[in-house]
Amino acid sequence: MYNINTNKIKSRIYEKGYNIKEVANKINIHEQTISNWINGRNITNIKKFLELIEFLDLEIKNIKK
Repeated sequence: MYNINTNKIKSRIYEKGYNIKEVANKINIHEQTISNWINGRNITNIKKFLELIEFLDLEIKNIKK
């Protein structure tokens, strides 16, 4: 749906020693929302998505397909 390599995001979550629920709690968003993002479904809250990317020490240019 988007030109984002969601596998990089998912991998980074686990590389940093987190699971989806922990990351969701850290950035104050529902874990289902993050699950939707990393499975290529709708990104409805771009501000929170960018917060996730920052939290994971990623850059948008590095997660593009």
